[in-house]
Amino acid sequence: MMGATVSRTTELAEFCSSLSFSDLPDSVVSMAKRLLLDSLGCGVAGSTTELGRAVLKANGSLVTASGRAHEIGRAHV
Repeated sequence: MMGATVSRTTELAEFCSSLSFSDLPDSVVSMAKRLLLDSLGCGVAGSTTELGRAVLKANGSLVTASGRAHEIGRAHV
């Protein structure tokens, strides 16, 4: 079973990596833009709530393998 999963994962990765923006239908591009704006809006709005502020405070300074992680709602210097 594991071989089939790896094979399908590889197939999907190859398809995605060879895909160009011009291959995407206009409806897909439009929906992707809408969903991106929606996600950003939810992040901004959520960062202003009591729970959002608590999460930002609890996270402190997040660090990833490539450096500092950015959070919506936190000022960066």
